[in-house]
Amino acid sequence: MRRKRLLFQGVVWALLAVLLHFGGPAHAADMSSSGYPEVGSMGAHDPPPEAEQEETRFEERMTVTARADDMTGVAASASEGATGAEDLEKRPLLRTGEVVETIPGVIATQHSGGGKANQYFLRGFNLDHGTDLSLSVDGLPVNMPSHGHGQGYADLNFLIPELIESVQFRKGTYFANVGDFSAAGSSDVVLRSRLPKAEIRLGLGGNDFQRGLLMGSTAVGEGDLMGAFDYSHYDGPWVKPDDLTKLNGMLRYSRSRSRSHWSVTAMGYEGDWQASDQIPRRTVDRTVPLFGFVDPSPNGDSSRYSLASEVHWHRDTTLTSIAAYAIGYDLNLVSNFTYCLEYGTATRCNNDDDAFLQTDDRWIYGLSADQSRMVEWGDRILTWRYGLDGQYHDIDNSLGRAVAGEARPGGLIAAYKIRQLMLGAYSDLEIAWTEKIRMIAGIRGDYYDADVDTELPENRGQRDDSILSPKLSFVFGPWNSTELYLNWGWGFHSNDARGWVATVDPITLEPIASADPLVRAEGVDVGVRTTFFEGLQSTLTVFHLALDSELVYLGDAAATEPGPPSRRTGVEFANFYRVRPWVSFEFDVTFTDAEFTDVPPDSTEIPGAIGRTLQLGLALGEPIGWFGSLRWRYFGDIPLTEDGTVRGSSSSLLNGRFGYGFRNGLRLIVEGFNLLDREDPDIQYYYASRLPAETSPTGQIEPVEGIEDVHLHPMESRSLRVWLEYSF
Repeated sequence: MRRKRLLFQGVVWALLAVLLHFGGPAHAADMSSSGYPEVGSMGAHDPPPEAEQEETRFEERMTVTARADDMTGVAASASEGATGAEDLEKRPLLRTGEVVETIPGVIATQHSGGGKANQYFLRGFNLDHGTDLSLSVDGLPVNMPSHGHGQGYADLNFLIPELIESVQFRKGTYFANVGDFSAAGSSDVVLRSRLPKAEIRLGLGGNDFQRGLLMGSTAVGEGDLMGAFDYSHYDGPWVKPDDLTKLNGMLRYSRSRSRSHWSVTAMGYEGDWQASDQIPRRTVDRTVPLFGFVDPSPNGDSSRYSLASEVHWHRDTTLTSIAAYAIGYDLNLVSNFTYCLEYGTATRCNNDDDAFLQTDDRWIYGLSADQSRMVEWGDRILTWRYGLDGQYHDIDNSLGRAVAGEARPGGLIAAYKIRQLMLGAYSDLEIAWTEKIRMIAGIRGDYYDADVDTELPENRGQRDDSILSPKLSFVFGPWNSTELYLNWGWGFHSNDARGWVATVDPITLEPIASADPLVRAEGVDVGVRTTFFEGLQSTLTVFHLALDSELVYLGDAAATEPGPPSRRTGVEFANFYRVRPWVSFEFDVTFTDAEFTDVPPDSTEIPGAIGRTLQLGLALGEPIGWFGSLRWRYFGDIPLTEDGTVRGSSSSLLNGRFGYGFRNGLRLIVEGFNLLDREDPDIQYYYASRLPAETSPTGQIEPVEGIEDVHLHPMESRSLRVWLEYSF
């Protein structure tokens, strides 16, 4: 931990030094804001003038500003796309993690304190904190395997949204360069390398919201030095304030030439918070208010520090990328979802009896290399891509009982030292058989190895596994700016390494079956994309996805465990319409049917699998003058039990953002969240819990097995934030 804090302090001092020099001349004025020489959304570079006469070469494909203007002729799937900084700037964000909601059909909610990773939903998955949605930032992995709180834990709180250049996304199992946690989809957040001006943003709002951001860039030598420092504090509407405090810093030096780009980036984040976990519905407005709590002790703190370097270069027929990184991460999290069900006695029941502490402290080291090569084959041009990626996680995590928000003396249940290696290699080949038929065939191989050490000899051991994942896509068209897509592929997700070798439950010491390290997923997409009508982009996708084992979230244990096989079938319809240069409209809707397979007929429902989502967005205006936006998000049709007899309430949320931009660089903005002040749930679970008040007249706890009930965390009440922004 000391090493991480020292790294963070070094970043902060360096940032302060950078800020003293803001306002320096812009470097390489012909570059895009990302710092690449005319980089397109697919990562291809515009060739230098001397290569213009070459017949076979990489060319610029597209610049992402809002929702990518036209991916016809570029995309391999109807469910592939990108969202740029222009669109992100128009979105009111209550939480950093909501940047993933730029992906059509993705929902990001929260069931605890704001410093915890978001809860994600996509394609009928309750993804917990990231079990089947792969997230990365400039190629750095966000999902963490064998995490102390849940498999695939993906916390985006270290991100500064204003530094995002684009959010690139792909859904399904059809992309060879994406591996673990990507069965439902994947997204890479691309960060800027330079800013046109320095900028100060100050925000104040309800529930003691405070935020200050200072960012800018300047020319240094032959490159650009960009820095940002971000402070924020937020209590939320909770009876016990969240008291969320975050510090974020970033420093990047980059250099671009006509055929290459190089950067080195340091990022640091620290956050700490209190938390009001979900509460039983039976207590709401009786003994506990909607924004209240049962146990006052849950809290958390987390930190993440990273140092990364990447280089890209291209020749007339090749594009090569190499990246390396090191990440230091730490989490301490106290939670309590069952109150006194597990550890209360026949005559004593306290609110914090079942409180538990989860810790995760790790270093992550990674390396990736990728090359795309264009090859002439007769009168056809083939694009061949191949690459390697590897991660090594050095993990120390634990589970123990807690009291008064801290570790309970003598309450350690299990501590683990995990050394986990993840290696992947991939290749795909794209060929245009005719002017109207493209094919992309690929394959990916992954090898995992883990060594787990713990106090219980029965749960120690080493185990490895490997898996091959072929992919195949056909693209037909375009006809009248319309393409058809047919995608098939295998993918996978990994299980927690502790489960690979465990043979007994660490609490009950009862025998348990070890989990498969890697679990197969198979997907099929049929889709269409059209830009036939001027200004309108529309995609329609029908998908089917089957998993050999579902990762199931256990609400009363705050963990995921392997479950039965599952399958999902659904429809996604996404639209972006730029009516005028200053008017745009979005409409995205999804319908999904999700069920367990190979289970009794009355147990096929998947708890938490959202069946319907709807997102509407309207944006008006330009940076100078009046501007504004409204966004409405809805989700519903949520089973909470396997037999479907208990179902969750739907949720509807309307947010807005309005302001005025002056020509001198000053902007005044007002953001509103939950403008209709609805009291819908953000998250819901159904499980058993027990409260101190649930006793008999003689003081005996009844019932001993607790009470099955819906436990919910409400969306936040209506609030406003006022921003003053100045660019110079």
